[in-house]
Formats: sequence, structure tokens, C-alpha cells
Amino acid sequence: MPQVRRGLGELGGISITERTKADGSVVYVARAKGRRLDGRDISLEATGPSRRAAERKLRERWDARRGERSGQTPPRPGEVAAGTSSTRLTSTSTLAEVTRAWLTAEETNLRTRPQTKKTYRTTAERHILPALGGLRLNEITAGTITDHLRDLRGGPTPSAVESTMTVLRRVAKFAAQRGLVSGDLLFGVDIPPKIKKETAATRETVTPAETVQVLDLADGHSPTLGLVMRVIAETGARPGEVLALHPGQLHPAVDTAPPYIELHGTVIGLVTGGAYRQAESKTETSRRFVTVTPATMDRLLLAADCSAARFAEPEAETGLRPIFPTRDGGWKTVHTINAELRKALDGTPLAGISPRVSRRTLATAVAAQAGDQTAAQLLGHARVSVTGRHYIKPGVTVRDGASALTQYLGEDAAE
Repeated sequence: MPQVRRGLGELGGISITERTKADGSVVYVARAKGRRLDGRDISLEATGPSRRAAERKLRERWDARRGERSGQTPPRPGEVAAGTSSTRLTSTSTLAEVTRAWLTAEETNLRTRPQTKKTYRTTAERHILPALGGLRLNEITAGTITDHLRDLRGGPTPSAVESTMTVLRRVAKFAAQRGLVSGDLLFGVDIPPKIKKETAATRETVTPAETVQVLDLADGHSPTLGLVMRVIAETGARPGEVLALHPGQLHPAVDTAPPYIELHGTVIGLVTGGAYRQAESKTETSRRFVTVTPATMDRLLLAADCSAARFAEPEAETGLRPIFPTRDGGWKTVHTINAELRKALDGTPLAGISPRVSRRTLATAVAAQAGDQTAAQLLGHARVSVTGRHYIKPGVTVRDGASALTQYLGEDAAE
């Protein structure tokens, strides 16, 4: 017969045993399991010189821990996590059981990209299950979810609120489709507003002279950063797409054909550090061929040769050799490039300019000359509306691709 699950805040039966110490004295050990208000089962133990003293001490510990919430902290030593597996889901299944069942089902969803699936799982394991996983579906209230979201917003990862709600909405839909809940599980949840940070004024686009300065400062900081920024400026590629380049994607000039690079795949940073190369790009339209200037192609080929000279073997997981490798031959993260660019521009009037500004500049230039659709294709956007809303800005007139950047720079261009 299955064991009846304790209610929220309920302490189970207390067992007391004797223990003889090395000096021959006797102490009494009280043990029990309780279910905290966050749904997590924990084991408690207390000792005392008498049975009554041991029991009293254990109850005091339970009173102190009954209302604890896990938040983002891992389980404490000695705690027993609430059940997380079930062959049959019901309205009394825990949120952890339902969430894991949804994650398992999501693995077979062909419409969800692998990167998104990993994000779902990471969000669930870091921001949902530790705090709410032990709650049964019929114990979850709007107030419980709201309190947890407020804890996240005020904690070290405030941006996790949005990803947490995304996962919770999908889990709630999964539960409703299977008849585990009646109505909307998240009805009445109050999502805390985003925390506004004091940041430097962001730039939309850059002028020709500023573009030259950015590239010069990036080159001065490190040749790798300078080359990455030049490729982004000439092609409008995403930083992750540039860092995912390998020699097979470089196509030098042949006869009258200009040099170009093949953009496909992207680098994905890991929560635990490091990165891996995802073969698929962000969207189906992200695979594209984009011209670069001869000088940039020469630098890319030189970087590829240097990488091959440093690392005899290609990167183990993909069998490819990064053009911009880390110290151990792996894939460099976008976070690293962004941090290096901030350092390169720190203390100058150009501080705050990011790779996205370069993409906006080129998108605005191409849209003015050839239309929004061409700009969207250049940037690898699936929808033209995305390009128009976030990337095309008024007031800058230039032309297309690598030649567009060259013409845009004009007299400000550096050899």
C-alpha cells in the first residue's frame, strides 16, 4: 500500500533511540521527517540527555525550519528531496514530477530547437524545482508563485523571472491538457516588474569615423577582437556565428568572384562555463553566404593557419578547428568577446558600443539602399519585421555588405 504523503508543514512520527557514547554515558537521539511549507521533505535529528529533552529539541528544530524555502540554494545535507518520479500523474503529483514529465515530452518536440530545450531544462533545475518542486499541483497558489518570482527578482539572477515564467506557462499547459488541473494554474500570478538599471546611453548606429575608431581600439586590445569586430561590421553576422567559424567556411576570391564566408552554426555558452558549437544557426534563414573584403579574408586565413599550428588536433566534440580558439582549443564565448570590447572601449567616448550596434549600422545602410528584405536576409532574420523593429534606424545612408562598409567609411577607412 503506497505511503500517504504528508501535508504541508506536517511533522511525521518521532522515533527515539539510545546511543552509548565512548565514555559510557547514554544520550537519546530523536529522528523524524517533516514536509516543509515549500513541499520539500527533510530529515531531522536531535540529541538530548533524556527522551523528553531530545524530542523537545527536535520539535524546536522543526519549528525553525518548517517555513523555510529553498529559493535558489541546493538541498541541505541530510535533506530528502520530495518524490520526483511517478508512472501516473494526478492532481496530487508534485510540480517536480509534472515538470520532468513535460521536459521528457519536450525532448521529442521537433519544433523546439535543441538550444531552447537546454534552456528549459536549466531554468527548471535552477529556478523552479529547488523552490517549488515539492509542492503538489493542488497546493500551488498564485501567491506561492508570486512570492517565488519576487525572490528571484530581488536575488542574484533577476532576469530569471522571465525564463521561469516561460517554463511555468508550458508546464501549466501540459498539466491542463492532461486533466491534472482545472482552469489556469497560473491565474492571478503577479509578475514583478523589471529592475531598471542606470546604464550609459546606448547607441543605435555609429558614424564612419566612429566605426574606424572602434575597429582600431579593438585591434589595439587584441588582434582576435579586432578581426571579430571587422567581420561583424562587414557582414552583419551575429557574434556567435563569427566565433563558430572554421576553415571550411572560408572561401577566398577565385577569378572575378569576391571572397566570402559561409555563415551557419553558432556558439552557445554554458551556464557552467565554456561553450559548444551548435551546428544549426538561430533561424532557418541564418545559413547564408556573405562577402568580406580581401584584407579581412587574408586575416581570417592567417588566423585559421595560426589555430592549426597551435592545436594539432581539432576540437574533440565537433571534429572542427575554431578560427578563434580558446587557450585549450575550444570555442570562445560571446560573453568573452563582449567583455573584451567593453575593456577596449572603456574610458573613451565610444564606451557602450556593442557588436549589435555594428549590426544595426549595416542593416540601416543596406535597408536604405536595397530595402528591408535585403537587410533581413543579410542579418539572417526569419522575419523582416524583426529587422525593421530592432535594427533599421533612420539617418544613416550606406550600401550593401563588405562593399557597403568600405563605401560607408570612405576617407575614414584605414588600410
